[in-house]
Amino acid sequence: MLEEHVQRWYAQGVQLGVQQGIERGIEQGIQRGIERGMERGIEQGQQKEKRRDVLTILEIRFGELPVSLVEQINVITDIELLAYYLKQAILSDSLSAFQQLFTDTQLSLKPRH
Repeated sequence: MLEEHVQRWYAQGVQLGVQQGIERGIEQGIQRGIERGMERGIEQGQQKEKRRDVLTILEIRFGELPVSLVEQINVITDIELLAYYLKQAILSDSLSAFQQLFTDTQLSLKPRH
C-alpha cells in the first residue's frame, strides 16, 4: 500500500516537473521571440533613418534625385555602408561624383564567381 502511494506520488512529481519544464520553456521562447523582434525592429528603424538621411542630404545639396539611385539606396541594409554613403553625400562635389562612387562601391561589393 505504501509502495503504491510512493509510486503515485513519484509519477505525480514527474508529471508536475515535466509540466513546469514545458511552461518555463514556452515562457523563455516567448521572451526570446519578443527580444529578437524588438532588436530587429530597432535595426530596421536605424536602416530606414540612415537611408532617409543619405537621400535628404543628396536632395538638399543637388536637387531632385534619379529614381534609380533612390531605389538602390532604399534597399541597402548595411548600417556601416549607409553611414559611409552619408559621409560621401556630404563630401561629394557633385551628384555625378557621388553616383560614380556609389556605383564603384556597389560593384566592389558584388560577389565574384
